[in-house]
Amino acid sequence: MNNMKKEDSKKEMISCSVALKFSTDILENIHMRSEETTAEQPTIVNGIFLLATSKSKKNRDKTFCLGVHRLGSSMMEFIVGVTDNDKEYSQGDKVSYIYNAEYYDTLESALRNFNNIQQ
Repeated sequence: MNNMKKEDSKKEMISCSVALKFSTDILENIHMRSEETTAEQPTIVNGIFLLATSKSKKNRDKTFCLGVHRLGSSMMEFIVGVTDNDKEYSQGDKVSYIYNAEYYDTLESALRNFNNIQQ
């Protein structure tokens, strides 16, 4: 039983590293498409982008999510909450709102809380 918890934890940590890489990939792709961005101007992305999602085990209509807002700025913040469930969301999707949102300054603290959500 203890090995099962370790394997589940390892899977979550792998998805966390993927979430970090994905936010970097979003910035790189937007930076390459932007003709106006120069080396002196950082690319700042408006909106909330999902870095990770997790279906609730207790309520199949609930999807927990980890998002990033103001991607690429010094005021970037990470959001843990629930999506609106009007569609199936996946990593990289842009959403307009996250319900029951909790805001974090660092990706590490947001990931820790996302992984500890009571599902």
